Amino acid sequence: MIIRQADAKDINGITNLAKKYALDSEDMRAREFIVAEEDGKIVGIARLLQHPDCDELCSLGVDEAYRKKQIASRLIKAIIGKSKRDLYLATIIPDFFKPFGFIPVSQYPAGMHKKEEWCQGCAHRDRCTIMKYAKTARA
Repeated sequence: MIIRQADAKDINGITNLAKKYALDSEDMRAREFIVAEEDGKIVGIARLLQHPDCDELCSLGVDEAYRKKQIASRLIKAIIGKSKRDLYLATIIPDFFKPFGFIPVSQYPAGMHKKEEWCQGCAHRDRCTIMKYAKTARA
């Protein structure tokens, strides 16, 4: 299993995973992604989206056939290592992200604004939690 920076040739694999798992796939650029590759196939993705005032970990997904192999953990750690600014995420599974140093916050930067139509389409909108990576947890 290789965890690496995505390049232009990976965009189809990235797009396929993002759409398969209904991840945010708007205006995707390969350079925003870290990918997990197995035998030439993209099996996991994580996006570092840069906003004017922060970074955001988003579009995290691993193909079902490759889950339970710590791939998501490796992708999250790679994004944390790549981000040089305050790092946020929006999730319905906050307990999954707490061991990595993310803590729930009541507000998020204005630049991270989510489009209302995206949130309206989410069946779990009431469970959404905004989290920030605690700088004190940085290695």
